[in-house]
Amino acid sequence: MDLHPNAKIIYFSTNHGAFGIKDLREPVNTFKEYILHPRKIGCLSINPLRPELLITSSLDRSIQLWDIRNLKVNKRTPIQKFTFNNSVTSCYWSPRGDQAVFTCYDDTVRVFNFDTDKNLKSSLIIPHDNNTGRWISVFRATWHPSPDVHPHFIIGNMKRSADVISGVNGELIWNLRDDEKLTAIPAVNMFHPSLNFI
Repeated sequence: MDLHPNAKIIYFSTNHGAFGIKDLREPVNTFKEYILHPRKIGCLSINPLRPELLITSSLDRSIQLWDIRNLKVNKRTPIQKFTFNNSVTSCYWSPRGDQAVFTCYDDTVRVFNFDTDKNLKSSLIIPHDNNTGRWISVFRATWHPSPDVHPHFIIGNMKRSADVISGVNGELIWNLRDDEKLTAIPAVNMFHPSLNFI
């Protein structure tokens, strides 16, 4: 799920490829739903500066860019669609809304730039072991929330540590590990929204 920047609308996805919009100001049972993928939507993200723009990643091996304003019950045409050889497990807009990061079971993390013509263009393909298997949550690359710092994101790895990676050049900035205290694989990580914590 994701929230509209005004915090009054919840966007959610389902295991059946549906995307939903729930306005918190409306009755509890009222919401809109659209089938956007033939299989599970594993992640979705709303652009923080242009909240009409949605990206989705799915088990159908695709990522898609949507304009929410143009969704209709019988018409669901994405602005763009990219298909890969394996399932795409996560997708997130950067805090500036000018990049998106995707994790895929093809053992890559991909960074796309977003241009003024509303197009996503592949920028970086970073090798990363994303095959967590059946018992570990899928890896999700999540951005540092400040638009005022060098664009970077964090993602766990199979070596029981987490990688902080530049969204500009794909280089490893830092590897966070604690061999004594961190005994599990840190599959899901996020930066604190205002403090210097992960």
